[in-house]
Amino acid sequence: MKHIDIFTSDVLLKINASSIKYFLAIDFLYEIDHRSGKNKFQLLDDRLEVLIAKKVPGKWLTLEV
Repeated sequence: MKHIDIFTSDVLLKINASSIKYFLAIDFLYEIDHRSGKNKFQLLDDRLEVLIAKKVPGKWLTLEV
């Protein structure tokens, strides 16, 4: 995880893994709670799992990228 930069704000998630030349930016339609203690970022084998809390529950069902 030390080589992966993750940035979150009210409606934005940016992930940059420069060591493998990977960049992802998601501009959410609805606000996320980027300060929530429920948010989780973890490496699982060869993938990064990102769990972000919604600011208002029920605005969208799921989001997978």
